[in-house]
Amino acid sequence: METDNEILVLRKIFKGKLDDLDIKIYQLLREDGRMSDTKIAEELGVSVTTVRRRRLRLQEEGILQIVGLLLLRAANVAYADVLVKLNRQAKRDDINSFIYEAIANPRIYEITEYNFKSWNSFGIILIAPFQFKF
Repeated sequence: METDNEILVLRKIFKGKLDDLDIKIYQLLREDGRMSDTKIAEELGVSVTTVRRRRLRLQEEGILQIVGLLLLRAANVAYADVLVKLNRQAKRDDINSFIYEAIANPRIYEITEYNFKSWNSFGIILIAPFQFKF
């Protein structure tokens, strides 16, 4: 089961900071960030108090943050995926500077870093909505 694999991976990554219940709470909130503590408790077979206490702890420790996302495709908004390929010899400071500038740009919606082994390069994909002007 894919969920079980994810639990094992996240348990290793967080080195004891999250147990299986914490991870399952995260998984449910990832699917529906507006899911109530009551619904989560029902889904997991635990008390509402347990879920609320765990969720609040994860949020207070900065491990869990519930955010809203604008889904461009679902809103039928035109957008562009722009691949920026960087040579392997690019300095990490220069790459970070580029990423920080992209983050500061309000027109850039998403930034994802990739390591393209087959191209022997490093890449960054920028996703930006745009308007057609005729």
